[in-house]
Amino acid sequence: MTPFGQLGLPADADERAIKRAYARLLRQCRPDEDAAAFQRLNDAYQHCLMLARRRALAVADVDGDAGIDTEDAPLPARDDDAALPARAPQSRTEEADGAPHGFGDGDPHVPDAAHIPETRTYDAGPFLRELWERLQADDAAALRDWLWQQEDLYSLSLRDALRPHVVEMLVEGEPPPMPEPLEVVLEFFGLDALLGDRWLAEQVRTASERSEAAQAFVERTLSALKSKSGKPVDRLLLRELMEPMRPARRWLLMLCPTLPGRLRATLLDLQQAHPAMTRRHLDGGSLAFWLQATDRARFARPRWALLVSRWLLYGLLAAWAISRLSIPTAPLLDVLPRTLGWIVIPWLLYAVALAGLIRLREWNRSKRGWDESLALTLALAGGLTLLGLFLPWLGNLGFLILAMVWIAPRSGGAYWLAFALLCLAALFTGTLLVKLDLARLAGDRMMLLVPLSALGLLLGHDRLLAHRHRLAMPQARRSGGWLGLWSGGLAATLAAVLLLFP
Repeated sequence: MTPFGQLGLPADADERAIKRAYARLLRQCRPDEDAAAFQRLNDAYQHCLMLARRRALAVADVDGDAGIDTEDAPLPARDDDAALPARAPQSRTEEADGAPHGFGDGDPHVPDAAHIPETRTYDAGPFLRELWERLQADDAAALRDWLWQQEDLYSLSLRDALRPHVVEMLVEGEPPPMPEPLEVVLEFFGLDALLGDRWLAEQVRTASERSEAAQAFVERTLSALKSKSGKPVDRLLLRELMEPMRPARRWLLMLCPTLPGRLRATLLDLQQAHPAMTRRHLDGGSLAFWLQATDRARFARPRWALLVSRWLLYGLLAAWAISRLSIPTAPLLDVLPRTLGWIVIPWLLYAVALAGLIRLREWNRSKRGWDESLALTLALAGGLTLLGLFLPWLGNLGFLILAMVWIAPRSGGAYWLAFALLCLAALFTGTLLVKLDLARLAGDRMMLLVPLSALGLLLGHDRLLAHRHRLAMPQARRSGGWLGLWSGGLAATLAAVLLLFP
């Protein structure tokens, strides 16, 4: 129930009606009988009185603008009897505004608001988090209803105390809220008519400018896509996103190469600017379908529809071409099953592997925080080791390519030092294998230790350097670090081995 409803008044009631209703209700609710009910009644009364006075002040400002130029006039000093305080009052007596004494139909003895017992501590964290979520998801009407359901916020002193935190959230939160829900929040907390608090007024202005700029970006992007001077394919994609589904158009977009990816890129650009504004401009069903159909990390029903449609079309085209070009000409139905198998199985394996890698990356970012380049390199090294057990020459070639890719971010002297360390590590490992006669006993597979040890030494160097100097792994990969020292020590050790064991 809203504060006006609690007093049994319409939302446009004036100050005199509010005081009369409050005095009448005080006969039924006294602080010595039900302190909590009196607290709620007094908070509703204070809030209604504040809104009525702000309306009267706004009307007076409009009437006064007719012949007065206030552009360069300083902000008026704060008047506690006419405006919402810029800070939270230390007690209820600070916000008492003359409780209704001596009304014709009121109680001559009106309890003082200072008799209200001290309220409990309010945990603002959960409220602010939910407020931010609703700012992004709800429309203005739903957000207003939710705010008026927060009975704790009937207290004006609590709203005043929350003001700086709400303003900070509106200024720094990403993405900025839409203009309509933003206006609801500003009005609820009395931030839309600030008098005397320049800092809050400046922050509110910044929040409003951010919201308007985000909305302008979305509308400008959509207008550019709609423009006749743009590409026809962009207009086709936009119609698919803004209009209800048309089967022929949707199947065309699903079957044409690159169009689903292009559509997803457009969607992500708009959602990055502002998800709520994007949802308001686009068709909800089309938006949900294409976000799921182009999500490579998950196999929702729209994703399967996209994959199966492409498999059937490309399989039919390939089977038809094979049946026409084969000598003698083969029936299409005889060629189709085998062709579909050659297309579907590799494509499905690729899609599953890609989804697994994407979800693994998401898990790493949310749970572990490992460096992705190092984790991927170690995984590839493990795969090359298994490959080298069956094809040693291919495993060695893969290790060489992987090592060169790892040292590629370095430049100048750091690159050549890293290359020298790789060569010295490989030479040292090969020398040990020959001296210990392990290469002859185990064959070519043992030679996998040569590139494996060289790459492992370089990875170990970069990992230790990042840990020691608290660097990110990309920074460690670009720097020289201890490469010169390690190369010199490895060269001296290799020379000692050759001299001691000729």
